[in-house]
Amino acid sequence: MNTALWVVSLALGTAFYSPPPDEEDLQDLISRYQSTCGGSSTPSCKQLQWQLEGILYADLRAYQNYTGKGVDPDVVIAALGADSPQLKLWGIRAAGSRPSPDGMALIVEALDDPYPRVREEALNTLRNDPKYARYQDRSARSGGPSDYPRPDPVPTPATIGGPVYPGAKFRAFASSDKFALYTTPDPVEKVIGFYATGSRKAQTSSEEKAEAQKKTQAMSDPQAMMALMKQAQAQGKDIATMMLERQKSLAGGSELLSYEGKPGVVAPKYVPLSDDGSRRVLIFKDESLGATSIVFQVSNPEQDAAMTQMMAGKPGGLDPMQRMELQKFVQKPLADGSPSDPKKTR
Repeated sequence: MNTALWVVSLALGTAFYSPPPDEEDLQDLISRYQSTCGGSSTPSCKQLQWQLEGILYADLRAYQNYTGKGVDPDVVIAALGADSPQLKLWGIRAAGSRPSPDGMALIVEALDDPYPRVREEALNTLRNDPKYARYQDRSARSGGPSDYPRPDPVPTPATIGGPVYPGAKFRAFASSDKFALYTTPDPVEKVIGFYATGSRKAQTSSEEKAEAQKKTQAMSDPQAMMALMKQAQAQGKDIATMMLERQKSLAGGSELLSYEGKPGVVAPKYVPLSDDGSRRVLIFKDESLGATSIVFQVSNPEQDAAMTQMMAGKPGGLDPMQRMELQKFVQKPLADGSPSDPKKTR
């Protein structure tokens, strides 16, 4: 944010209703920021910046309430370049439905602000602009209005299950706590080539569904379940943990199928991110954003670890009786007349 504009903005905001109660403190804050920060993003400099932006936000609101007038365009630009969500949100609203070119550029940047309410306001401003109208097709939201003061977390390779395509841009306005969407100007084929390596092949939605059904049917076969459990024992793995891993592989990228049929989604392809197919990435030509979109399902590693621990029978996990039943099932041969042998059920 331009510090010179802060000084002008603060003066403009306070001059019309009352002198600031702590003028010397304010000048000291500005001087400290100018002399020690210079664009630095250290915690102490961020704290100073937010203090100054908070003062400016309060002054601008008071000025508007007192005069009922708009403010200088340069002040609006300063607010749009703020780091704090309150001041940036004020700036977007103050820019109006027809912002200046500089204001428009900053509002477009705000689409990827970490704060949901800021992104929503930016998207709403761009709603009637022909260049950005179709961005509404990808609008997504994490949490509810009460989450406004908290920024959304930035996805990591651990939470999305694989690497981000080189140079791809995270699009916060099109992401949520379930999905992380990235865009790149590179063609779909090149992006698929980055992920589809070795035995990991790109699949259509119909191929994806057919494979998932095949895995589900295999898991419903008692013989397959017994083989899986004996494999776990032979490898020294916990049975319940291996079963949980298999369930994850069955789920795969099933939730990504929700993008099928959405406006602007052209020829979506699904590529495994792991050899067991437990995670997938969705890649498609995105006519709504004018780019290639790359979508991951977002997981919570801490929750996954807690679930694995629970299923593994550690503190809070399977009770002794449940684990005993699993062991009996592994050691017991299939009885005559099992559902896998229809001839013997008659």
